[in-house]
Amino acid sequence: MSKPARAWVVVGSGCVVGSVVWLIVSPGVLGAVLLAVGVVILVIATIGRLMRFTIPELDVPDTPLRVGEPFSVSYRRRCKRATDVSRIRLELVLRETVKYTAEGRGRDGTYTYTETVTHENLAQDFVVAGRRFEPGQTINENRTFRIPADGMHTFTADHNRIEWYVVVHMDMPRSGDNSVEEKLTVSPELAE
Repeated sequence: MSKPARAWVVVGSGCVVGSVVWLIVSPGVLGAVLLAVGVVILVIATIGRLMRFTIPELDVPDTPLRVGEPFSVSYRRRCKRATDVSRIRLELVLRETVKYTAEGRGRDGTYTYTETVTHENLAQDFVVAGRRFEPGQTINENRTFRIPADGMHTFTADHNRIEWYVVVHMDMPRSGDNSVEEKLTVSPELAE
């Protein structure tokens, strides 16, 4: 465990022990608040310790891209404990969101409702084979994507949005969603 992590465990433990003593000697709200703070610090320190990887870094262009333009993506993540990764998928995704209002009929008569529907279209992807990562090793993937030449630019209206994202999925056994995404802006200009 690193020195900062140990320090947080000591602070959290001190808060818990101190607040329990305080609550025994002089029950009150302040002791309960101190106990809650100590428990939160310990929970956060424990979760941080149990994480297999550091927080991912996904670098995408922060300037608008043109339709048909290639661009580079960089994904980095350091391993904190030995972990098997099944695969890593890097994707360029077009996401369209439509909001519409409709009428329906029910026992109580006619009613109006609003629904939002999102559809994703995979424009391009790369799959990296899985392998075992040891503590201290870093996943470092660099890829070049291209906004499709027949693709739509970023668009926002009251009831419709077209957005582009780079999404990275890291598949691991016995693990929840390990996805990260970054939004892109695509201008209506065509690449030369």
